[in-house]
This record gives sequence, structure tokens and C-alpha cells, in this order.
Amino acid sequence: MQPTLPPPTGQNRINCVIDALRGFGLPAFRVGQYVEI
Repeated sequence: MQPTLPPPTGQNRINCVIDALRGFGLPAFRVGQYVEI
């Protein structure tokens, strides 16, 4: 995370959510489901 960048929005925010889910150790398929929704 770089403080120089503006708050995450749109696709960038989705990517942050995916990274967070991966950080929690959730299965990749579950991450894919969140992206589809």
C-alpha cells in the first residue's frame, strides 16, 4: 500500500479486497466468486 496513491476505488478497490481475502488464506475459488459478484 502506497500512501501517495488516492483511496482505492472501482477495480483498484476490488484488487485490494482480493489481496485481503488471500491474506486471510481463503481459497482462490472463493475469491473468484466475489469477483463475479
